[in-house]
Amino acid sequence: MEVGKCGVGCELCGGVAAVHCAADNAFLCVSCDAKVHGANFLASRHRRRRLGVVEEEDDDARSTASSSCVSTADSASSTSGRRRR
Repeated sequence: MEVGKCGVGCELCGGVAAVHCAADNAFLCVSCDAKVHGANFLASRHRRRRLGVVEEEDDDARSTASSSCVSTADSASSTSGRRRR
């Protein structure tokens, strides 16, 4: 099992873990994270924390340090409103 900066390996493939999903209580590499959390709508809503990221103490930094999936449709609709003038 490969171990990353945080000393943790991916629980599925043994590669270098890049994220921790609290809902699944699992450390995952980028590839396994995409497979697991891209599987369905509910799993895609899990908030994951990137490993090796030092967080600030304020609320803004804490919210941006987390990683979560957004469906392509949700992402497109939220950005399209900002582009229109």
